[in-house]
Amino acid sequence: MRKLLFLVSLLAIALYVHLPSLSGKDIKKILLEEVLSIGSLEDDALFQWVGVISDSDSYIYVTDNMDYSLKKFDDQGNLIKKTGQKGKGPGEFLAPRYLGISNEFLYVTDQFKS
Repeated sequence: MRKLLFLVSLLAIALYVHLPSLSGKDIKKILLEEVLSIGSLEDDALFQWVGVISDSDSYIYVTDNMDYSLKKFDDQGNLIKKTGQKGKGPGEFLAPRYLGISNEFLYVTDQFKS
């Protein structure tokens, strides 16, 4: 806790010291445009996503840590398939994390499973 408090204090001091050097400089605005939305507050498509990757067919794969699953979405953000549940067996996850694709295989890391 002390270490965290020290780091936050150090960051605050560093920002305070550099603020005067930013005055008078042009601040550039970046406009963002939403191109895809996956899930919403009204549905349960995503709870706490961790890993995201897309394949050559434009499908989007997401690991969802809160419901221990891997979810597949189409290029419009519609849920196509959900697999996995909490557990230590085949097809089960304890903490699904990062994703990788190689040679048409999808790899999912599970933080607490060996």
